[in-house]
Amino acid sequence: MYRFQLSGYITEMSNLLKMSARLLLLAILIITSYRPASAELLLEKPYRGISLLQCYASRTQCRNLCNLLYKAELKNNIVAIIADGTFGYNLASLAYCADVLTLDQRNLKVLMYAHSGPAARVPRDYRGQPGWAAGVPARSINWRIQHDKAFQDSYRAHVRERIRPAVMYLLAKGAQPLVGWLEDNFSENAFVWFYVLTAEELGGLPVEYVRNHVHGHQFTPVGVTDEVHTIDPDEGIENGITFNDGFEVQINPCMKVKDSQTSMADLEEVQFNMGLQGNAHINWFGPYQGRGSRHPLKRKFPSPTACEERAIIKLLRSR
Repeated sequence: MYRFQLSGYITEMSNLLKMSARLLLLAILIITSYRPASAELLLEKPYRGISLLQCYASRTQCRNLCNLLYKAELKNNIVAIIADGTFGYNLASLAYCADVLTLDQRNLKVLMYAHSGPAARVPRDYRGQPGWAAGVPARSINWRIQHDKAFQDSYRAHVRERIRPAVMYLLAKGAQPLVGWLEDNFSENAFVWFYVLTAEELGGLPVEYVRNHVHGHQFTPVGVTDEVHTIDPDEGIENGITFNDGFEVQINPCMKVKDSQTSMADLEEVQFNMGLQGNAHINWFGPYQGRGSRHPLKRKFPSPTACEERAIIKLLRSR
């Protein structure tokens, strides 16, 4: 059985590498005019980047956002992707980003969320939608991951079929894979079960694990990185990950900032302060997560306009 599994993984990686070669050639053709003269010209900053939560749903938008991050010419890059199936599963999009964002000796971290906590908090809105355990209430998930063997096995299969191939591809490209659970609602015991089951399925691969609890700082085991979603520049987190997910930003510098929005100047302050505290920071821009439908796969996914692209690159390259 193990020989068969190994053969399957080898075949899968061979196919991915062939696909990678074609995608890399396309990437080079698209962004050649933006390439720095040498790797030494890349800007040295703490890890920072942009949200690609919806990356699997729109290959075109995903490529455009990854190209944008490439044009920012940063040495240390980080992106985040929902990998639980909520936005489908399209490893080719992730492969494209990994190819582009490891060029010129760039460093790349990719945070993949193996489960979406928001779907568990309002299960009625997610029933019938894609995504592992979509429509299952948080309380039920907490109990079943500890006591329900069939539920545990379904999660193991999810990690084995969706997370592991992505991890292996990222490692092959020299990128650092991170695995977390988006805004999780887990009890302490439930989190340990998710953590252990995931680690077992990833078989000792060099993965960094991340805890992102819906209520911020919660129980985080030793060796697991803390992640907080915030726009507070003085958030008390060090050597973790910060993310303004859910906090709307006015990207267009020509438009007035509404009371419900954060300005790009304020987001720059957050990004800078988080870097001073040793954190990697991910910038989230709501419109790119899709419009027109509550169903993740029926949305329209706009790409940044030229004006928005300039504003985001300016933010990424700021102090």
